[in-house]
Amino acid sequence: MPRKPDPIDPAIIARAVRFDATIFLGTGRYHTGSFDNLEDARDAARQFGEVVRNGRKGMVYAVSPEGRSIFVPADYRCGA
Repeated sequence: MPRKPDPIDPAIIARAVRFDATIFLGTGRYHTGSFDNLEDARDAARQFGEVVRNGRKGMVYAVSPEGRSIFVPADYRCGA
């Protein structure tokens, strides 16, 4: 059986024009912020989780120049 492709595309993350941090608030509502770098977005996502306290964690997405977004896992390291 062929192996599934890795859902993390380092090329998109490396070319990202912004990083969006978001957390689900409930019933179709989200709190979102846009940041210039991955570390700031990760910090914001962590803070969102601490402030909202609904049991969910904040998530980070890298957005390419073409507008394509890709989820960036918390354990992803640039260049890894």
